[in-house]
Amino acid sequence: MASVLVVDDSPTHAELMRSILQQAGWDADTVGDGRQAVQAMGNKDYDAIVSDLNMPVMDGKQLVQHLVADAITVPVIVVTARGSESLAVDALALGATNFVPKNSMHTLLVPVVQQSLAFRRANERMRPLRGELKSPEFYFKIVSDTQSVVPVAEYLVKSLAGAGCGTPNDRYRIATATASAIYNAIRYGNYQSDDEDFGQQTDQQDPAYQLAVRIKVSVAASDTRISVSHEGAGSLTRTHPAPGTPESFEVEQCRGLMLMTSFMDDVMFNSRRTEVTMVKRH
Repeated sequence: MASVLVVDDSPTHAELMRSILQQAGWDADTVGDGRQAVQAMGNKDYDAIVSDLNMPVMDGKQLVQHLVADAITVPVIVVTARGSESLAVDALALGATNFVPKNSMHTLLVPVVQQSLAFRRANERMRPLRGELKSPEFYFKIVSDTQSVVPVAEYLVKSLAGAGCGTPNDRYRIATATASAIYNAIRYGNYQSDDEDFGQQTDQQDPAYQLAVRIKVSVAASDTRISVSHEGAGSLTRTHPAPGTPESFEVEQCRGLMLMTSFMDDVMFNSRRTEVTMVKRH
């Protein structure tokens, strides 16, 4: 059973997150600030951390900074509230692996934690072969099934780990950006959905299901290059609400763009926004 540490100075919010995580089948503990979180991690091995941003003593941003500096391999997911968007942006820049708006807690927390746990397991499985894989390149052509998103991104984590590229946290973040691009290509590119229910099952009876998504990856010593494209008439991303505004944090299509631009060095779209090319320099 995976174990998740919840960090929040609000007992009400901490208990809500603990309850959601336990109902998903995970062990969950709670502490009230970043310093307590560091102490708890000294006593128990956690598989993921979910942290609020505004806290006394050591806030969420400082906690992320501390864990990255100590090369901790546990993914950190930060929780954002209206008014703390700038802190979330800073936390992502410092090393957080994903974020969940408080208003989307019931729909987003479980799939985001699940994805982060999958990436950590994929990284650990490659420990015996770390650095042994030489310049991997691969290409996926998948139907528009959102269940394919995490397996493809897991394969990317394994490839990066096998090639010895970056830290474990770098690999989680590259995979998170790629998963966001694939999800957006399926849900908003091929299905042209305006539904914001993250993780909703795709419909195999819908003609859009047969529209392809193509993922091309090239891992080299200098950088990793990833392109994601879709066949549908929709767009991988959108510009309204404007990126960085409070509203954009709660729109999944915009949230995906924020993860891509936060974790990759270059993010380039074609003119129709049916293809994105992302580069991460090592």
